[in-house]
This record gives sequence, C-alpha cells and structure tokens, in this order.
Amino acid sequence: MSSTTTICLVRHGETVWNLQERAQGKTDIPLNETGKRQAYETARALAKERWEAVYSSPLERAYQTAQIIAHETEAPVIATDDGLAERSFGGAEGLTRQERRTRYPDGSIPDAEPWE
Repeated sequence: MSSTTTICLVRHGETVWNLQERAQGKTDIPLNETGKRQAYETARALAKERWEAVYSSPLERAYQTAQIIAHETEAPVIATDDGLAERSFGGAEGLTRQERRTRYPDGSIPDAEPWE
C-alpha cells in the first residue's frame, strides 16, 4: 500500500502595498479587504479536500491567509516557520517599482537579502 502526500502552496491575499506595487519583503503588512476575500475564495476551493495541517510565514498577511484557510478547511494545525517568510528587500522595502528603478537602476540593492 502506498500513500501520497499532497502539498498545496498558496500565496497570501492582496495588501495595500501589492496594489501600490511596493516591495513588502519582511515589512509586516496586513491583508486588505480584497485579500481577505481572496483567502476565503481559496479556502472554499481547498475545502473540497481534507488537509492535515496549514503552515505559514509569521508575517501577518500570510498568517491571516492561513487562518482563514485553516478555519474553512477545518485543518487542525497552523504552524509558522520563519523559513517561509519573504526575503528582505532592505532599503527597497516600501518603495514602488518606479522608485526602486530610480534608486537602484542596476537592480542591485546593497542591503537586500541575497536570492540564494
């Protein structure tokens, strides 16, 4: 008898900074109303199957999304893991896409967490 493990990766719902095209990184921005609605829609789709656990970044936008999904799917566990948090964009956090291009024209942000 073989068993199958299914993992579903879900990105957090929308935030105000997403709308403004601001780099969020480690800045802890909550979901906006659209983001909460997106999380509920995702949860309803996921509720068609049984889930053993929900894991989340500790950042509020991800944790809010995970809470909604866990509640709607009746998944028993919400665990946070720092390794799931977005990378730091250093001095680029909070900047819009255009502001980043102006300040860092070569795309190199000296105090950003490396992609690796």
